[in-house]
Amino acid sequence: MCPGYAGGVEWNGPAFDRLNHSLVTGAVDACFIVKLGKASYAPAGMNFGGSVEPSGSTTGWITSIDQVTGALRWKYHTEKPVVAGVTPTAGGVTFAGDLGGNLFVFDSKTGAVVNKVQTGGSLAGGLVTYEAGGRQYVAFADGNVSRNAFGALGLPSVVIMALNPKSLSAATEAAGGPAVAAGRRTYSQICVACHGTDGNLVADHSLSATVARQGKPATIAYIKSPKLPMPRMYPDLLNEQSVLDVTDYLYQQWGKHD
Repeated sequence: MCPGYAGGVEWNGPAFDRLNHSLVTGAVDACFIVKLGKASYAPAGMNFGGSVEPSGSTTGWITSIDQVTGALRWKYHTEKPVVAGVTPTAGGVTFAGDLGGNLFVFDSKTGAVVNKVQTGGSLAGGLVTYEAGGRQYVAFADGNVSRNAFGALGLPSVVIMALNPKSLSAATEAAGGPAVAAGRRTYSQICVACHGTDGNLVADHSLSATVARQGKPATIAYIKSPKLPMPRMYPDLLNEQSVLDVTDYLYQQWGKHD
């Protein structure tokens, strides 16, 4: 049976691309071998009256069709299923992602891949873009632990990325060096959602106060093994180098402590 009980278009449905008058949707390309059998029922259990087993690899599709005629505009075959939201923009690009952790940026008209970023966790939820302080951002749910997870899982998180990173001040980049620049990117992608751009968004947990009272080794240790409500992101989302980089950024930004 193709696409089968877990295939086809899942919970994030088609998106309307106003610019190109088309509908864009993600889908799961999965086949299953279904065998009839004796039915038995149990509370909260899954029962198919037999057996259901996957057959072959499970992949995905992102497809754009004409909103009026249904004619195919373009389609893209992904490595893993697509259940995340699809977001066309007025700027002529469409954002999407797959359960393999890939964030895609397509040319909305042609379907050409403008960019592809490995995020480290399955994309299975919403994906939005917005402007704040004169700068454009993309935010998405990253990491998936549901029953329908295929491929990479990852720690459930909200990842925020800034567009046009080259627009950052060259002087600031030069002053901090490559490690600080990498740490700034990590902070803007992962940390800013909770701590804010100034590091003071969490009550009684100001990052400027933190770097003022403790050295880098203590900060590194805390990032690796934090206390609630801060989620543990090492080593699933953050690796050793990214922890060091974001620590360098914190101390360059809010105080110089060794």
